[in-house]
Amino acid sequence: MKQKIQKNKKKHKKYFNISDYKSNYRDIGLIACILVLLIYLTIVISLQGSVITDDKTYDIIRKAETGLESDPLIEKEWNFKSDIFLKPLINFINYEKVIIVLLVLTTIITLLLLRPMFKDKSLFFFVLLMSPIYLRVSASFNDYIFLALFLSAFSYLIIKKNYIPAFIIYIPIIYLNYYIGMSIIFIISYLYFSKKIKFYHLILFLIPLISFFRFEWGNKFIIKMNILERIFTDFGSYYGIPLILATLGCISLVIFWKKLQTTKYIFIISVIICFFDLIAGLFLISTILVFLTATLIEILIKEKWENHSLKQISILLIFCSLLFSSVGFISENLQLEGQEELKESIIWLKENTHPGSIILSHYKYGNKLKFFGEKNIIIDEDLNAIKDGKKKYEDTNTIFHSRNRQATTELLEKYNTNYILITKEMKKGLIWNKESEGLLFVMATDPAFTRIFENNNTEIWQFEILENN
Repeated sequence: MKQKIQKNKKKHKKYFNISDYKSNYRDIGLIACILVLLIYLTIVISLQGSVITDDKTYDIIRKAETGLESDPLIEKEWNFKSDIFLKPLINFINYEKVIIVLLVLTTIITLLLLRPMFKDKSLFFFVLLMSPIYLRVSASFNDYIFLALFLSAFSYLIIKKNYIPAFIIYIPIIYLNYYIGMSIIFIISYLYFSKKIKFYHLILFLIPLISFFRFEWGNKFIIKMNILERIFTDFGSYYGIPLILATLGCISLVIFWKKLQTTKYIFIISVIICFFDLIAGLFLISTILVFLTATLIEILIKEKWENHSLKQISILLIFCSLLFSSVGFISENLQLEGQEELKESIIWLKENTHPGSIILSHYKYGNKLKFFGEKNIIIDEDLNAIKDGKKKYEDTNTIFHSRNRQATTELLEKYNTNYILITKEMKKGLIWNKESEGLLFVMATDPAFTRIFENNNTEIWQFEILENN
């Protein structure tokens, strides 16, 4: 009788032991990632009437529709490749529907490919879910949604030692982003010198790298420009890293430096890549930091603390910090104040001005001006791809901030500027803080400038050289 009771107790204990369910945390996190993406896309569509969360998508659609390699509305070569996935469908199906399907499908496949690779990291998907990088990539139609998919497939095949299929996957990776493809070569070289792959594998992977060879030292200027705003989401970066993730990830990197083999080398290479392609470098760094942070949290959970309450509070604070960072990022990027008025003003420009007119505004509005207004502009967000982008950025900054009438008008003439679009956001910190600053002062006092349109969010000024001037 006692033996039966003891057996029942053992079964009872085993059945309710929470540690038996740790293997399921990974799948719960994966399902949560998919659900959050679907909910986020639903909210975006219901609030703004469009699935587009990244302004660069407007350029991708334009490239898919026109089939051109260079942008006819600004002096630059289009430096993205994701239009290749949109082009075959865009003439038959509404681009919004195509984008929704591609976003959801690629994200689900990517997550499923990551699942077996992180079987020992049950919290990986939870940390990923609470990192801006997840929604930044999975909910934005650009090269990185496809890079995430191909990199996941490549990593899975390398782990499984299927090197020839991995090589096939490697080709679209290097096509989409040369510098990320270059980082893979360092990993392949590491595997070769560790005697895990053969010499002909190394040569095979080098062939497309040489075939697609290009070298651009362009991001040095971009990195120097407002470095905190460019790198950290907490300071306004849309592509960057939250400070809490950077802190926890770097702590994990330092603690486990000796144990980390491939990871630490990928991290170093990713930092170097930032000088050539800032967004690509941040994309890789963010992914590595998610992995390192998940590792650190799991170690903290497994460690025995003298004060159990302190342990629980510390882990809770980490998760709350990650969550608040992600929520802050989402709320920042869902701010729709003035967006309808901005679109209205751009459409007004399209209908009431000459087709060849050149518009000056902040670079963050550039893609919208081209897409909705079909207008020539001086700069857009892709500063590094624009011809003389550094000079144009410096000149537009001078136009915005100088109160010198002659210097301002000379630069406006240099770029044949016809109209200037000003928003409330530009007046409230994006460029100026006071009505009497820079270009605002010049426009208010110089008869060469005439305000021709105004709504609750946007002003449009016409610039004309007066003969008596």
